[in-house]
Amino acid sequence: MPGITLVIIAAGLWGTVTVGVKILYDLGETTPLTVGWLRLTVAAPALYLLGLYFTGEHSFRVFAASQGRRMWLLLAALAMAAYQILLFAALTRTTVTTGVVLTICSAPIFAAVLAWPFLDERPTVWVGVAMAAAIIGTILLSKLTEWRALAQVDYLWGNLLAVGAGLSYASYSLVARKLVGGLNPWHIIAITFGGGSLLLLPLVLAQGFVAQFNGLGWGVVFYLGLVPTALAYVFYIFGLRTTMASVATTVSLVEPLTASLLAFLILRERLTFLEGVGAIILLGAMVILYRQQ
Repeated sequence: MPGITLVIIAAGLWGTVTVGVKILYDLGETTPLTVGWLRLTVAAPALYLLGLYFTGEHSFRVFAASQGRRMWLLLAALAMAAYQILLFAALTRTTVTTGVVLTICSAPIFAAVLAWPFLDERPTVWVGVAMAAAIIGTILLSKLTEWRALAQVDYLWGNLLAVGAGLSYASYSLVARKLVGGLNPWHIIAITFGGGSLLLLPLVLAQGFVAQFNGLGWGVVFYLGLVPTALAYVFYIFGLRTTMASVATTVSLVEPLTASLLAFLILRERLTFLEGVGAIILLGAMVILYRQQ
C-alpha cells in the first residue's frame, strides 16, 4: 500500500478524536491534559505488545541498544509530550477553533521549511500549491473566518502556544521520518509514546488527574487510546517510510474533514456554504498530493 495512503488512513482516524472527546465530556468529567495523557498511556503498552509480537524484540531493549539513535528517540518523545502540553495550554488561552487551526495549519509549513536542511527533502511546486490549498480549505472548513481571535492581545499568548504545538508536531514527524530508515516503526512508536506518557505524568499530577467516567466513558477512553492514537500512528509512521515529512503533515489535514463529516452524520451538525467550499478545496489538495506521490 502506498505510504501516502497509510497517512490518509491515519488522518482519517485522527478525525474521530473530536467527536469522541465531545462524547467523553458528555459522559463524565475530565480535563484536556488528562485526556491527552490517557491517550498516550493507553496506547503505549498496546504498541509495546504489538511490537513484541511482530518483531520478536522488546522495545526497551531496542532503545537500550540503539546508542546512535537514542537521542533521536528521546527527542521524538519530548516532541510528542510538548505537542500535548502546548496544544492544551493554548486552548485555555485562545478560542478552541483558533488554537486547533493554528496548530494543524502551521505544522505543514514548519515541516516543509525544516525538512530541506534536516532531511534534504525539497518540496516541489505542486506540493507547495497543495499545501496552500489545504491550509485555506482547513480554515474555511473549521469556521475560522472571524479573524478577531488572531488580533486580540488577550489571545496572543494562546495563539503563540498553538503555533508552538504545530512546531512540536512537525518536529515529531521529521524525527520519525529520520528514524524509520534504521529502526522498526513498531519500536519507534512504542518508545516515543511511552516516553511521552512518562514526561507528561508529573504535569498531569501537578494540575490534577481528573477522570470521572462510567463504564461507557472508559470505553471511549480506550477507543481514543487504541484507535485514533495507537492504530493511527502505526499507519502514520509506516507511511513516513515512503512519504516526505512535508507531504505527510499536509495530508494530515484530512483530520478536520473527517471530523466535520462525522459531526454531520453523528451529531447532526450542518455544513455552511463556506465550510462546503473548504471541504472541496481540501479534497482537491489531497488529490494533487496523491498524484504527486
